[in-house]
Amino acid sequence: MDESDAGTTKIPTTATGGGQQSPMQGPSTAMLALGAVLLALAVGVGGYFIGHSAADAGGASDRGVATGQEEIRAEYAKGTPGYKAIYDDGYSAGESHGRTIGFAAGKKEGTKQGSAAGEKVGFEAGTKEGHVTGTKAGASEALGNFTDWEDGALYIVKTVDNNQAEVPTIITQRRLMELGTLYELCPKSPQEICTSPAPPKTGG
Repeated sequence: MDESDAGTTKIPTTATGGGQQSPMQGPSTAMLALGAVLLALAVGVGGYFIGHSAADAGGASDRGVATGQEEIRAEYAKGTPGYKAIYDDGYSAGESHGRTIGFAAGKKEGTKQGSAAGEKVGFEAGTKEGHVTGTKAGASEALGNFTDWEDGALYIVKTVDNNQAEVPTIITQRRLMELGTLYELCPKSPQEICTSPAPPKTGG
């Protein structure tokens, strides 16, 4: 050791790469930087709470909320444009919904009443038609189902028991009467009609 170094303390250095690290760099420097960051964060958070507390001094924040709510209530109070706009929207939606429900209910009730009315009309028409048809069928059966009757003509008919309460007797045979012909019961078969030419008229 040189005499010029007597009484002087040397700080050892560590070589890194091709150069030397400064005695002021190392773990102590990193710790100082981290401490500075944490201090800045603490100052910022503290400033926020201090500012919020100052702004809320005397209930200013609560009064602001109350004022905002009061303004909203006033904007949509009854009779105001805001209230009317909401009312109109609700009325339109309600009317549309009510119309749909009313239409469905009316259709159901109308179908029910229409069905009942139609059933009544149909029953009456069916009864009338059935009566006409039945009368026609009964008359046709009673007349032996002969359809080519001549109005005003005279017929000799043969009837039999039909064994039905609705049409107890029916015609089984008929004969149109003609001029110049005599009609009489057959002597040997009284159930039959015998004919013969009528004698000529004599003056007198």
